[in-house]
Amino acid sequence: MSKVLKVHTVPKRVETMGTVENDCEAFCDEWLQIDTFKDWLERVPEDQYKARCAVCKVTLDCSISQLSKHAGCSGHQTAFQNSRKRKAVIGQLIGKVTLRLSFDMLQRNFRHLNPVPIQRRACRMR
Repeated sequence: MSKVLKVHTVPKRVETMGTVENDCEAFCDEWLQIDTFKDWLERVPEDQYKARCAVCKVTLDCSISQLSKHAGCSGHQTAFQNSRKRKAVIGQLIGKVTLRLSFDMLQRNFRHLNPVPIQRRACRMR
C-alpha cells in the first residue's frame, strides 16, 4: 500500500500518516556574521527553529531562503532604513548631551580657579 503525501508550499511541511515534519533548519549563529542579516537578525530563545527580525518585530522560520526573502521585502527595507535614521538621531542627541554635561562638570570643578563671567546680551527696554 502506498503512502499519500500532502505538500504545503510555505512553510515547507510534509504530512505523513498524521505526523508533521518541518523542513526548517536550526538557528545558525554564523548567520549573525552575514552583512545582510547581522543588523536585524536575532535568535528566538525558546525555539531553535525560529528567528526574529528586530526591526519588524516578526518571527520567521529558520531557513536561509526565508531570511533572504524577508531581507528583500520592501516593508523590511523601509523599517530598516527608518531604524537606522532613528539610531543616527539618537546618537547625535547623546553626543550633544554628553558634551553639555562634560562642559557643566568642568565649569563646576574649575570655577574656583578662574571664574569666567557669563556674558549676556543686553536687552533694551523701550
